[in-house]
Parts: sequence; structure tokens; C-alpha cells
Amino acid sequence: MASKKKGSRANATGRNETERFIMLTRNIYSHHAWLALSNVSVRIYLEIRRRYNGANNGEISLSYREASAVAHCSPATAGRALAELGLHGFIRESTKGIYTVRKASTWILTSEKIGENPPTKDWYQWQPKTKHSDSGETNCIPGETDRRK
Repeated sequence: MASKKKGSRANATGRNETERFIMLTRNIYSHHAWLALSNVSVRIYLEIRRRYNGANNGEISLSYREASAVAHCSPATAGRALAELGLHGFIRESTKGIYTVRKASTWILTSEKIGENPPTKDWYQWQPKTKHSDSGETNCIPGETDRRK
């Protein structure tokens, strides 16, 4: 009788030992901070989640160039998307990368604990800024225009 591949089915605890997945809970993807993200920001966030292994929060390495390759955009657009993720509270920069020595920035997922510290879930505090009738300011990322006009 031919043996089945190890891990092709769920084990006794209901988990598959070979397949990896990215967990995106309902409280994240249904929150208004998530719904306000650009498509590039969502792709980059999913890449940071993919690199998270359950123990490396705060040490997740992703450069602007790597982010631009994942999101199929320019490094400048990737930088704006990472800034947007930070403004919305989904990530924080742990260490700033240094281009001259080719060291990538490391990132913190605010939805996950860091060591023994609980998750901060900064996106819960994010509120969309409304237009000010007198000054015309919006919640746009610098360099972008308001698409709701």
C-alpha cells in the first residue's frame, strides 16, 4: 500500500504541518483604518505578515526596494505605502535601514505581541480626518491628491 505524503492532511490537533498561511483577522480587515488603505499598502502589509513567523516581531526585515518589488511599484511609492501603514497604525519601524551599508529597515506588527509585551493595536485609534471647510486640508499622504473630489 502506498504511503501518503507526510503533512498532506491535518494532524490530531487539526493543523497541517506543511502549509503556511497569513492570518488576517476580521477585526483588522473590517476596520475603517484598513478600508482606507491603498492597494499598494495592502500588498506590502501582506508581505510583512508573510515574513512574520510568530517569534520575530520587531525583527521583520523589509527594504523599500523589496517592498517595491512585491507591490510592483517604484521605491518612492513603496516608501509612501509604508508611511501610510505607519500612519494608520498597522506597523511601526523598529530600526531604520541604512542604504549605504545595504541594511534593510525592520518592522513591528502592532497586531502581534513583542516578546512578553501585548499587541498595541494602534489602528484602533486611527480616525479619518475630515476636510476642514476653511483650510481645505485632507488626510492625504504628502504628494497625493484627494481622490474623493
